[in-house]
Amino acid sequence: MMMVKVLVYAYSKGIRSSRKIERALYDDVALRFLSCNQQPDHWTISEFRRRHLKALGELLVQSIQMADKAGLVKLNQIAIDGTKIKANASKHSAMSYAYMKKEEERLRKEIKNLLKDAERIDREEDRKYGNRRGDELPDELATREKRLEAIKKAKAEIETEARERAEQEQAERQAKAETNGKKYKRRKDAKKAEPKMKAQRNFTDSDSQIMRNADKAFIQGYNAQAAVDA
Repeated sequence: MMMVKVLVYAYSKGIRSSRKIERALYDDVALRFLSCNQQPDHWTISEFRRRHLKALGELLVQSIQMADKAGLVKLNQIAIDGTKIKANASKHSAMSYAYMKKEEERLRKEIKNLLKDAERIDREEDRKYGNRRGDELPDELATREKRLEAIKKAKAEIETEARERAEQEQAERQAKAETNGKKYKRRKDAKKAEPKMKAQRNFTDSDSQIMRNADKAFIQGYNAQAAVDA
């Protein structure tokens, strides 16, 4: 019953992709309420639809007919278009995977040099004052370490997403092959999948992306759907 409620509501909102429904089960309050805060994955959603395709089709027709008779909807045209919404994040806070790798290596070298320099200063002060400094990190080192940690975290998230995407694609190809009665042979190990060098992550809002708006300008934002009925 939960899956039926989720599918009917998602389709009524124009969400047809099983993957998008899976994401919406985390982000959409109404769907979280209907699913009793359960989040089945896109494969489960897709298989449920395939297994009950005929019954769901009849149910959707009946739902629309009842809504029409109750005066809740008018079966007229609806216009839908994409629109860019600016995120509360600067595009300058974004970094590509390739640049992350380069920046991580640079920061590692800087931190190594700073640690050597800190050790040299401590030894000089020990000889001069006879006691050691406190254990606090120099400001420059703390700043670089924080930046390195942020880059490592974002880099790891991009790598995890690449592996998960590869596993999903393999599962889909395997299911398609089995449906068509064919053998499926995995070409690559999904666990070793690597992100594209141009893959980006924003440190302020990791869900947003750099995209071009109607004015041909690049913004950090989201691609939303706007709909208008008759």
